[in-house]
Amino acid sequence: MKKAVLVVLAGLMVFFSALPVFAVDLKFNGDFRVRGFYTDNLKDQADSTDDATAYNSMRFLLTTTASAGVAKGVVTMDFTSTSGTGNMRFGETGGAYGPKDDTFALLEAYIKADLRMAMLSAGRQVFKIGHGILFEDPADGFFLDVPLGPAKLTLVNLKTFDCTSSTTTAIGGTCTAGTSDDTDLYLSNVSFRPTGDLASNIFFGLYKDRGPNISSGAFAAGTTDVELYIIGATADANVGPINLAAEIDYLTGDMNNNTANADLDGLNLQVGGSVNAGPANVGLAILYASGDDPNDNDVNINGLDGNFPAGIILTNGGARSLAPKDGTCLSADGSALGGVPNCIGGAGLFAIKGTGSISPVDRLNLQADVIWAQSTEDSSTTVQEKDVGIELDGTARYKLDDNFSVMTGIGYLLAGDFWKTATNTNPDNMIVVVGELSFHF
Repeated sequence: MKKAVLVVLAGLMVFFSALPVFAVDLKFNGDFRVRGFYTDNLKDQADSTDDATAYNSMRFLLTTTASAGVAKGVVTMDFTSTSGTGNMRFGETGGAYGPKDDTFALLEAYIKADLRMAMLSAGRQVFKIGHGILFEDPADGFFLDVPLGPAKLTLVNLKTFDCTSSTTTAIGGTCTAGTSDDTDLYLSNVSFRPTGDLASNIFFGLYKDRGPNISSGAFAAGTTDVELYIIGATADANVGPINLAAEIDYLTGDMNNNTANADLDGLNLQVGGSVNAGPANVGLAILYASGDDPNDNDVNINGLDGNFPAGIILTNGGARSLAPKDGTCLSADGSALGGVPNCIGGAGLFAIKGTGSISPVDRLNLQADVIWAQSTEDSSTTVQEKDVGIELDGTARYKLDDNFSVMTGIGYLLAGDFWKTATNTNPDNMIVVVGELSFHF
């Protein structure tokens, strides 16, 4: 009897000691945010129209990570107030300004496996190209990371649109069912980090549209095929208290139409730096994004990603954005090359931004920004103006603890003549006031 008990105890010890090998490790992370806004003159930038609005926006992200053995699965659920059930305060119809619907969506869902020689993942996850000027969004795809000493090779196939023979599955837009007109972004990236203070990336991409997925706006009706090649590079360096960053993106390709063809091109440039001085930080950034010339037939294909806002107002469909990050001016098609109207309406952007921040006391951060902006092309064939204006931003964030913070901010754009209309309506200054409660865990 005693021997049997000892055998059972020994077996239980072996079982429980081996149990962690088979157990799943679960972790939860959350990013909860509630905001209130007041805006004026964002709709038409005209002093003759009263278009002030006030609204709420909510965004709740919950991420679950399950790890076991060499693999892990990640799922991020997104509850966001967007357009349809009346979460409004003062009469605005929604659209780019405020939410009126409750949406529960799957933001991320992917599997990632450590194959020792490489990391393989598949599914929907947030992917970033360079510094995020071109792309930083969730997308379905296949991802392979291969370490090469101080370098790393990344190969990616993003499914931006996917149509089957009988139904439509669209990520980021719509497409025509039954035509198999899927669209892919193939990308290779080589990152090199010789030290912790130096980093660089070189990336090459092919955006292949096999059907009329991006045939609206500047693209003529009947587009059957688009091939866009992307080449870019980034560089980052930390030299003592100085931080430097730069990026260049060049896009070129062609659009084959049933009746005619068109060349596509685009260019982005970013150079910036900042200096830490005790509790303060000052920085300067220069951004150039080519635009679409209204007086010719060439097509400018690039745009600023919605997650790369220049300020609270410029190239930012919000601090108002309901996306996981701020900004809603992603240029996915010709109807909004360069973004929505407050993203310079496809005319491109040349901006110089000065930033200063300070933490006068523990947990409090104050920041002020000044942005001088011009469009790179005229606003229209009838209004040949490029003076976008000067934006003044100010924010204050106080962290009550490591998880909970309160923020308030204001953006004020001294509107230039770029915003004039064909009837010479004088532009009025734009304003955004925002308050936020944020909880992270």
